[in-house]
Amino acid sequence: MLKRLKIENLAIIEDLSVDFNPGMTALTGQTGAGKSLLIDSLKLLFGARADSDLIRYGANEATVQGEFIHLNDALKALLLTMDFKQEILTIKREINRNNKNTITINNRVITLNELKKMAYYLGDIHEQHDITKLLDPKLQLALVDQMALKEIEPLYNQYQMTKDKYYTTKHKYEHALKEKASKELALESLKDMSDELTKMKLDMNEKDALHLQIEKLSHQEKIVNNVNKAFELLDELYQKGDLYEASDALKVVKSFDDLYLKGSQKLEEIYYELEGLRTDLKKSLALF
Repeated sequence: MLKRLKIENLAIIEDLSVDFNPGMTALTGQTGAGKSLLIDSLKLLFGARADSDLIRYGANEATVQGEFIHLNDALKALLLTMDFKQEILTIKREINRNNKNTITINNRVITLNELKKMAYYLGDIHEQHDITKLLDPKLQLALVDQMALKEIEPLYNQYQMTKDKYYTTKHKYEHALKEKASKELALESLKDMSDELTKMKLDMNEKDALHLQIEKLSHQEKIVNNVNKAFELLDELYQKGDLYEASDALKVVKSFDDLYLKGSQKLEEIYYELEGLRTDLKKSLALF
């Protein structure tokens, strides 16, 4: 129940304090007397938007304060969750021209959303066309719940706990699905890279081979000159065929001494090795 309403510097009201008694209170007066301002003040206490245009001309700040008593059980339960244990609730809103507005309850600062939660249990303001509010399913449910709040509240709390647990579990499950999809995508990417590496047929010793090739290229002139010289000398020896003829000569007398047989075979081997070496030297120059 609203016990006292105090207004300072709000529109045409400079300083006003109104005490209310149990039962019905009627506000009467001429147009422009300020009846609507009392309703606007209550709206501010119930969480309406504060506008600096409401501040009285010449003042820097407007204040609306309401004192509520005989709080209902639902409101007391809500206040306990916010660590309010008082039986009397004093709500104060200060509106500043610099938009540094504050809301306090029993001298403690709260947010606008917290005030709106409390206001739901403090009262309601009915205006023209307010009947449309009755079409709101949330309001309909709240009105029904108030008829047996003590019986419904334990069930409602259990429902809320179960719902919170469900959404927490659902969130974890969806997160796990995303993690799984992400890991599967990463695994697929790694498989593709592995396949590419397999197709390249990389050699573990390729790095050493490349270093050797670089070393050869850095000494190109020295290698080419000396290999060409060796090739020319070996080619001249090969072209003459002296080793082959010497082998044939020993073959003629090989039956007289093993030395001649072995010598003939050795010269023939040297001749063919010379031919292979000559060919390999020629190929080695292809790098340059």
